[in-house]
Amino acid sequence: MEIEGESAEEQILSLTQQLEQLKEEKHLLEASYEKALTSLADSEAKMETLQGELKLAHDQMTTMWEELGRQQVTNPLSPLPHPESSPELPVQCTLCGDNMRQRDVENHSNYCSANSNDLPVASSVPSVAMGTDALIVSVTRAPSAAATWAPFKVVTKSGASWMNGRHFNVYRSQGDFQWLFEALQEECPERIVPPLRAQISLHATVAEFQRFMSRLANHRIFCKHHLFILFLSGSLEDIQSARAKHHPLSRQPGQETLFHSNQDKHSGALVIAKEYLSALEHNLTGLLREMESSGTHADCPASYWFRNISEAEPNNTYLKEAASSLCRVCADMEQHQAESDEAHVICQNLESILSYLRAALSLLSRVEQAVDRFLYWDEEVRICEEVVQDNDNDGEDSGLSEASEPPANQRSTEATACCQESKDYLEMMCRDLAPELANFDYQKEVELRSVFLEYAALFCEKFQRFQSKWYSLNVILDSDIKLALRAIHFQHSNIY
Repeated sequence: MEIEGESAEEQILSLTQQLEQLKEEKHLLEASYEKALTSLADSEAKMETLQGELKLAHDQMTTMWEELGRQQVTNPLSPLPHPESSPELPVQCTLCGDNMRQRDVENHSNYCSANSNDLPVASSVPSVAMGTDALIVSVTRAPSAAATWAPFKVVTKSGASWMNGRHFNVYRSQGDFQWLFEALQEECPERIVPPLRAQISLHATVAEFQRFMSRLANHRIFCKHHLFILFLSGSLEDIQSARAKHHPLSRQPGQETLFHSNQDKHSGALVIAKEYLSALEHNLTGLLREMESSGTHADCPASYWFRNISEAEPNNTYLKEAASSLCRVCADMEQHQAESDEAHVICQNLESILSYLRAALSLLSRVEQAVDRFLYWDEEVRICEEVVQDNDNDGEDSGLSEASEPPANQRSTEATACCQESKDYLEMMCRDLAPELANFDYQKEVELRSVFLEYAALFCEKFQRFQSKWYSLNVILDSDIKLALRAIHFQHSNIY
């Protein structure tokens, strides 16, 4: 019996050793697989670097010859460049290899991702002139080898100093994008974090991620944020470690729903900006519904919403002139009952702009709540000081009738601490609010210009009768956006 017991123990021990050996072999195979994928990505990166440099040289030579040709023969219909704008850099699509302007990357990615079922995976990276601060981020589907654990490939090309002039090819999952969005929201309550909407199809998800990355790359603060740089350049282990260790900063003084009702809120930069954005949201929502319904709402056609958008602009901005021109042409088409059933192709972009607009409104609401909270505690401090002063004059320690309530001095100390905390939070929210709103105001006009150009191109191809009008309108829509003409003017001296 003892021999049989020892034999069974030896078998169990042997099986345990074999199991441990199999586990070690499994870990080694997993490490070898990850190493092979990394080597493959490095090889692709080296090849793409050489192709990108070759393509960049070709593009630069092509641009040089085009510039020489324009110096000799100038097109009178082409809009003049704005003196404040910087020259656009030629970039290359990572899916189809087409060349385009930098501002057209996002729209082309939406189209190319939706029509890339048979296209090979990224063969080149966007070409960017080194030494500039341009940051080009392209999101595509990952190759089949990596699609199971990270189905999205993020290609970054930049000459910016904070990126060390390098380009990166990384693979990310949908959860990684969601983590970046939530982490930026928690760390930067004083910023307008671009929205990240859930999509049904893979193509729509790629397009949404592309819009999200492009907006972050074009933002003067987010493009340098440590989480965004980590997302663009870090390894899978770095991302997993950051997701596990990241603890958002607690920058809010509290979650009290305090409201000071005695303040006049009918004037001030904050109220004016909020009213403007609310009106723009209402008009863009109406325009979106009109496009989705293919012109079945006769009472509020597209021309009605374009006219409202133009009239709501406080200055002669690009949006005011472009919407006014679109209103006139659309009104002429509606009189001839020329409606298109294909306008839904640009509805996704317009929905994304609407979500971005609501994110800006959310920031203004947070600032408004911070103002109300500070005003509440400021009045509480004043009331407590009066009570303490009255008690001192009467020679009493407390003016409270119930022993369970705190003394006046203790309440005054608590109110003073809450007031200081609310003041610090309000100063943090308003410190960079003016340039943040100016950046959003400019970015939303850039994105609306792309939507308007797509809208004009759609009708120009469909209705030959109105082609001359749409061609003329296209010249107006493709004009430069002036940084000096803004719809939102924010001054810290007149917040509320």
